[in-house]
Amino acid sequence: MRTRIFGGGFAVLATAIMAVNSNSALAQTDSSDTLEEVIVTGVARPTTKLDATNSVTALGASDIANYAPRSTAEIFRNLPGVQAEATGGDANANIKVRGLPISAGGARYLSIQEDGLPVLLIGDMEFGTSDSFLRFDHSVRSVQAIRGGAGSTQAANSPGGIINFISNDGSEEGGSVALTTGLDYDANRLDFAHGKPINSDWQYHVAGYVRDGEGPRDVPDNIESGYQIKANVTKELEDGFVRVHVKRLDDSAPTYLPIPAVADGNGSFSSAGVDLGEGTLYLQGGDVLNRDAGRQTTSLTHGFSSDVTSVGFQLENNINDSTTVGLVHRVSKISGQFVSPFPAEVYTDVDDDTAARIHYFNTKLDSLDNTFTDLNIRKEFDAVTVKAGIFRGVQDYDAQWGWNTYFVKLNGALSATTGPNGEASFVPGHAAWGECCSRSYDYEVENIAPYLALTGEIGEQLSWDASLRHDSWNVDGNYAFSGAADADGYLTYATASPIDYDLSYTSWSLGVNYAVGENSALFGSVSEGGSATATSRITGSLLANGDINDEESGYSIVEQIEIGYKYQGDDASVYVTLFNAETEEAGGFEVTTQSVIQNAYESTGLEVEGEYELGNGFAIAGGFTYTDAEITDSNVPANEGNTPRRQAEWIYNITPSYSSAKHNIGLNIIGTDDTYIQDSNQAKFDGYIVTNLFWNYDMTESLALSFNVNNLLDEEGFSEGEEGGPFAGGEFVRIRPINGRTTSLSLRYYF
Repeated sequence: MRTRIFGGGFAVLATAIMAVNSNSALAQTDSSDTLEEVIVTGVARPTTKLDATNSVTALGASDIANYAPRSTAEIFRNLPGVQAEATGGDANANIKVRGLPISAGGARYLSIQEDGLPVLLIGDMEFGTSDSFLRFDHSVRSVQAIRGGAGSTQAANSPGGIINFISNDGSEEGGSVALTTGLDYDANRLDFAHGKPINSDWQYHVAGYVRDGEGPRDVPDNIESGYQIKANVTKELEDGFVRVHVKRLDDSAPTYLPIPAVADGNGSFSSAGVDLGEGTLYLQGGDVLNRDAGRQTTSLTHGFSSDVTSVGFQLENNINDSTTVGLVHRVSKISGQFVSPFPAEVYTDVDDDTAARIHYFNTKLDSLDNTFTDLNIRKEFDAVTVKAGIFRGVQDYDAQWGWNTYFVKLNGALSATTGPNGEASFVPGHAAWGECCSRSYDYEVENIAPYLALTGEIGEQLSWDASLRHDSWNVDGNYAFSGAADADGYLTYATASPIDYDLSYTSWSLGVNYAVGENSALFGSVSEGGSATATSRITGSLLANGDINDEESGYSIVEQIEIGYKYQGDDASVYVTLFNAETEEAGGFEVTTQSVIQNAYESTGLEVEGEYELGNGFAIAGGFTYTDAEITDSNVPANEGNTPRRQAEWIYNITPSYSSAKHNIGLNIIGTDDTYIQDSNQAKFDGYIVTNLFWNYDMTESLALSFNVNNLLDEEGFSEGEEGGPFAGGEFVRIRPINGRTTSLSLRYYF
C-alpha cells in the first residue's frame, strides 16, 4: 500500500513542478507577508519557508481573525497535516499530525508553544492539555508550525511537529481597542493592544482581553468569563537583544464532552433530547462534594478554569562576528479545574423517558507549574554552522479527581430521575465504572536534553542540516486511588503509592534543501523522535517501588520521512509534501472507555498548501492532506490492519476572498472525510464541511467593522464517539458534535 501511494504521490509532485514552472504568469506575482516571514520555530537557525528542509507554515494574525475561530484549537484546522478535533471548546482538544494517532486524548506528539517554549512539557496529561492554557488575542503576531523533521530534536515531545504562538514585540508603533459581541449566542469580549519603540534601544507591547458570556453552546451560567494580559519589553543591545515576557491568564470556559444521541443506522445521528448543535448536559445550580481536603464544594457550572502567571526572559547576543549565545527561560504558575458532565450510560427510566447516568468529571489541577530553560551557543564556520545547547524542563502534575453520579431525564430541563436500578438521583462516586477514577496525583517530571545541530551549504543551491538530541526523564512523586467509602458514601483515598522512575531516548534528524531556481526548491528529511507519556496514563506499568516495569512502556517512538517541492512566486505559492510515519506507541489508559490502548501505526500521505492572487482583488488560499493510516500492531489483535479511529483520509481548508479599498470578504471552508469511530472499524462518522464567513469594512482610516459567521450553513458533524458500532438503528450512543452556527460582530478602533 505504501508503494502505491508514494508512486501516485510522485506523479502529483512532478505534475505540480511542471505546472508551476511552465506558467509564466505565476512567476510575476507578489508574495504575502507570511511567505517572507522569518521562520524561528523548530529550526536550528532562522530561515524562510523556501529555504527550510521540511514543511513549515505561518499564519498571520489578520488571517486567523478571518477564520472566526471560537477556540484556540479551531485555528489549527488551517494548518496542513494537522487534524484538530476542536469540539471541546477552549480546553481539552485532541490534536493529531499526519496520522500520528489520538490514542488517549490530548496532543502526545505535538509541542504547543508560546514564544519558543512549551506551554506544558507533556502533551497528553489528563484534564490538562496545552490548549487549555493558551489564548489567541491581539498579542499574537503569527502562528508558526513545523511538521516532522527537525521538530524531533528542537523541542521535547515533538516528533510530530511544533506549533508556536509568536508575540508582537512593539517594533511597529500602534494600538487598537475592539469590542466583539455574539449576535445569536451569548458572548461579549473587549480586546486591546498597544506597542511602540520608546527610543532607539527600548520597545514594548501589551495586549489582552476581558470577556463574559455563555459561549457557543447553551449553559446555565456565564461560564465563558475572564481575562488575559500579555506584555513584553525589549532592550536592543549593541550585538543582540534582551526581552522580558509577562503573562496573566484568569479565564474560564465551558468544556464540552460527548452528549447522548440516537444512531440512525446509516452513519447519521439524531438528538436524544439534547440539541446536537448547541446543547450540553451542564446541570443548573447545585454543588458537588469532592474528596479533596475532606469535603469541598464545587459549582456544577464551573467549566474549565485556567489560572496562569508566567514570567519569561529571552537573550540573544553576538559574542563576535561568528558566535552567538542564546538563552530562553520561563517560570509559570499554573492551576485550574475541569468540571464537565459525561454521559456514562443512556437508558429508559421508570417513566419510560430517555435518561442518562452522568459522571460529573470534577478534576482539580492544583499545580501544573513548570520551569523551562534553553541555553545554546551557535558558531559559524566557513562551510558549516554548529549549534549546541541544553534544555531543562520541570513540570508538576498535582491533581485531585473526584467524580460523582447524577441521573437526569433528557427532557430539555435535565430534571432529576432515578437510575436504571432504582438508584437515587444523586450518588457519591461512580460505581458504574467500579470507582476507578477517584484519584490523587502529585508528581514532578524533569527533562534534561542536550542537543547538537549542524547546518551548512554545498555550493549555491544545496543546503543541509543534521541534529541530535538526547532526552533524559526523571519522574518522582506519588499517586493514590480510591479506597473505602466513609459513613456518607463518599470515597476516601487508599494508601499512596510511590512514583520514581527514569526514561531516556535519543532523537535525530537529517534534512536537505535543493534550490531549483530563485523561486523553487526540492527538500527532504528523515527523522526519529520520542515522546514521553503522561504518568497518569501508565500507572498500570509501575511497580510497587515506583519504578517502571519496562522503560519502553513510558514513551513512544516515531520514525518519519518526507520529500517535497515548493514554489514561491510573486502572486502564487505552492508546497507539496509526501510523508511516511511509523509509530511504536506506549500504552495509555483512557478514562471514558475504561481501557488501555496500545497500538503501532503506519501512515503515508500527501500534504499540499498554496495560495494564489488572481488579480482585481480576488485571491484563494488553502490546502489539503491525504493520509492512509493503518494499525500495524495492537493489544487487541482483531484491530490489526484497521484504520485508526477518528483518522480522516482527507482533510482540507479553502479560503477564497475579495479585497478592495475598504472591503475584505471571504469564506473559510474546513472539511473532513468520513472517519471510523473506534479502532474496531465497525461504524463511521460521515464527513462534513464547515463554512465560515468573514466581512471586514474600513469605515474610516481608524475604525473597522467585522462580521463573522462560524458554521454558516449550520452543518452537523461529529469528532468523537464512545460506542464503536455496528449500529442497526435506534441505539443510544454518546458522541461529541461540532458547534452549530454562531455569528459575531466586532468594532475595532486603531490608534
